[in-house]
Amino acid sequence: MDFIVDDLNERLRLAPGDSGTILWKDFYADYGIQRFKAPRPDQIKEQARAKFGLIVSFGDNVVNVAYDRNFNPI
Repeated sequence: MDFIVDDLNERLRLAPGDSGTILWKDFYADYGIQRFKAPRPDQIKEQARAKFGLIVSFGDNVVNVAYDRNFNPI
């Protein structure tokens, strides 16, 4: 799990802006995942928040990654 969380943080750090998305097909390919089921999603979310202050969410089409701060008030 560490390498996934570390890489998500690095990708977001290098990206323009404070949030980003990754297509599911790219997420699976980039991290060599065959099956993505519980408890893995919760472990990634918890570790990303604790280690880097990231919010990670898993949608139907993309994985969303954002900093846990008020970067774009609505």
